Amino acid sequence: MLTGELLLKRSNHMLYLWRFPRNRSSRDELLRRIKESKLWATPISPYINFDALYQFVEGELNNPRIPHIGQLAIYDIALHLTYLNNGNPKPKDYVYVHALPLKACKCLQNNGFLRELNLTSKIPFLSLSQSFPGLTADEFEDLLCQLGKSIRRVGDKNTYIKPKEEEKAKIDAIVNTYIKDFKPIIHETKMSSYSSAGTLD
Repeated sequence: MLTGELLLKRSNHMLYLWRFPRNRSSRDELLRRIKESKLWATPISPYINFDALYQFVEGELNNPRIPHIGQLAIYDIALHLTYLNNGNPKPKDYVYVHALPLKACKCLQNNGFLRELNLTSKIPFLSLSQSFPGLTADEFEDLLCQLGKSIRRVGDKNTYIKPKEEEKAKIDAIVNTYIKDFKPIIHETKMSSYSSAGTLD
């Protein structure tokens, strides 16, 4: 059985809830809401898209808002829940970016990528897919999360209208590194981890 505590501990994004004593009350409240929520009783399959699942999780777990529990935590919980349903519904229409991924996205914009994009915490994937073909919406978020620091080292303060050849080569190398070294391992690890967990408890 997959308990609420195990669900949170399987997310590297939320290890801070265990590491810092000041977060203990937020962690306990989140675990209480997970245990008492309809997440355990409601099948994931009826949600026709990830955005609907995300909004349901947010309404169940963070209304009213819990201190130290933000949009990144909600996204992560919703995403992890999809692994109990063979990875469905996957994020398709939007890329959810917070914290480091959002900073990395701004760096891409400063370097001439995504110039026409209004950066928010939920970015239409169609606007991104044209610049970064070969990645799905959740993979693009994962790229920003895993290699966001490398992307920012390309140059946070640049203000190019179009990507310069040198910066474009660096970004292409980072994307290729993700596709080759990160993408297969991360997906396989998450899916196998949750397939062995059984059902929600």
